[in-house]
Amino acid sequence: MKNNNTVLVIVVMLLLAAGAFYLYKNNQMTQAPQPTEVKETTVVEEVPEAMPAEVSVTLDAIDVNTIDQSGVAVITETETGIQVAITLTTLEATELQPAHIHKGECPGVGEIAYPLEDVVDGQSTTQLPVAIADLKAMLPLAINIHKSAEELSVYTACGSLEL
Repeated sequence: MKNNNTVLVIVVMLLLAAGAFYLYKNNQMTQAPQPTEVKETTVVEEVPEAMPAEVSVTLDAIDVNTIDQSGVAVITETETGIQVAITLTTLEATELQPAHIHKGECPGVGEIAYPLEDVVDGQSTTQLPVAIADLKAMLPLAINIHKSAEELSVYTACGSLEL
């Protein structure tokens, strides 16, 4: 009888061990997956240098002419490009005066980059479909005021753009 008890104890122990092993393996298979480690990454986007929303250009009188004009041109960034507003302080001109943004610097400007509205009674306002950043990429540039349409080679005022 002692042998039967020993065998019975061994069988019970084996059944308990097998049951524990079964529960252990079953628990591993049904256990919810553990979340993987998430590493935070910060993306740094390089932001281009901000362009000014408004630039003022002083238009100085040209010494070689008979009209003593000076003034200011204000270039303002708009939704559709830029606005160039010219105001001349000395109003000796009696005719329409062509104005342009020229390539180059004052006083020896080069070819016309952008035509502007003629100056009338010392005032001109022009809308251009170009950004200040585009003008900056084209430097050197200058705003030049001419004596008249008939005398385009005579400059009355000029100002170099510094963007």
